[in-house]
Amino acid sequence: MKRMIFALFLALTASCQKDAPEQMACEANNFGSRCFENLTAAPMDVYVDGSLRFSLPPGGSQCIAQMSVGIHQYRAEQPSTGLLWEGSFDVVQCSVRTIAFRP
Repeated sequence: MKRMIFALFLALTASCQKDAPEQMACEANNFGSRCFENLTAAPMDVYVDGSLRFSLPPGGSQCIAQMSVGIHQYRAEQPSTGLLWEGSFDVVQCSVRTIAFRP
């Protein structure tokens, strides 16, 4: 009788177990996102890791999705004003963060 109850317990336990939760794509592929926002009155060009990624109009914003986790370099140039912003940022897994360019 004890064996039958134990076997029934094991069968019920096995049928009630849930699969592990699905891993999010950013966890599986080790990436995050970075957004850039132009809070100035002039357009600017945004470079990430030495490559032109996009141009931002005044008041505009744009994100780069699926950036590899780790340190990246950025540069933003405003040809009309000669202003330049440079720096680095750390992409954290599954995060979305914003860099705002101010006058």
